[in-house]
Amino acid sequence: MEFGVICQFSVGHLIAGVMCLEGDMNQDELVRTIQSVGMTTFVKYFTAFLDYSISSEDLVEGLTKIEKYGNNSAKTKVNAARRIIKNNLAVEALKVISKSNNVEGWVVQKATYLLEKK
Repeated sequence: MEFGVICQFSVGHLIAGVMCLEGDMNQDELVRTIQSVGMTTFVKYFTAFLDYSISSEDLVEGLTKIEKYGNNSAKTKVNAARRIIKNNLAVEALKVISKSNNVEGWVVQKATYLLEKK
C-alpha cells in the first residue's frame, strides 16, 4: 500500500483532495469493506458516493430503485462506500478493484480510468 501520499482526485466537475493515510482500516478491512459495497457498485456509483451533497438516504433510495437492492442491503453498501471515502482510502480501493480478476472487464477498466483521472 502507498500510504502517506497526497492524491488529487478529479472526476468530471467533482474534485476531492484525497489523502491516502493509514486510517481506521488495514488492508484486510479495506478489502472486506469493498466486498460489502461490491466492486461493481463502488465503481459504478463512485462519483455519487464521493459527492457529499447527495445524502446517504438519497443514495439508498436510488440503489433500491435502480439496482433493486433491498433497503438494508443498500444501506450497507452506501455506509461501506462512505466509510472507505471517510477513511481516505478511495484511491486504494480503486487500485484493489483495478487489479481484481473477480469482476467484469468494464469494472476494471472504469476503476483504472478513475485512477488515471486523479
